[in-house]
Amino acid sequence: MLTAPVHLSPGEFAPLRTFDDPPSEPRIVRFGSCELRPGQRELLIDGVRRHLQPRPFDLLLYLIEHGDRVVTHEELLSRVWSDGPVQPCSLPAAVLRLRRALGRTHRDAIRTYQRVGYRFAAPAAFFKQ
Repeated sequence: MLTAPVHLSPGEFAPLRTFDDPPSEPRIVRFGSCELRPGQRELLIDGVRRHLQPRPFDLLLYLIEHGDRVVTHEELLSRVWSDGPVQPCSLPAAVLRLRRALGRTHRDAIRTYQRVGYRFAAPAAFFKQ
């Protein structure tokens, strides 16, 4: 649930295709020089594989799939950490690890909305694998 209104200026983001259910066919997501391969759980940047722990990987995938909106802290915790107890620092720590893995060039793809949540803000394209 949003605790404060979030105002996005026109043109601030381009809505992405949303996958409510797992896709029926494998896909690749590209943004900037990054390529996310969910089936192989791989993140490639400039063709080089980057190590990404499971939670930050799942967080990135969830934010991309819901890139048309700000995803609240509560939703992320219930969807990405659905398998057990969560510490208060779990989400910010995962976002930090994700931004580090994305590097200086792509870390701004994850936008923070203070006391509300996060949004994937980079233009992304979905391809069949």
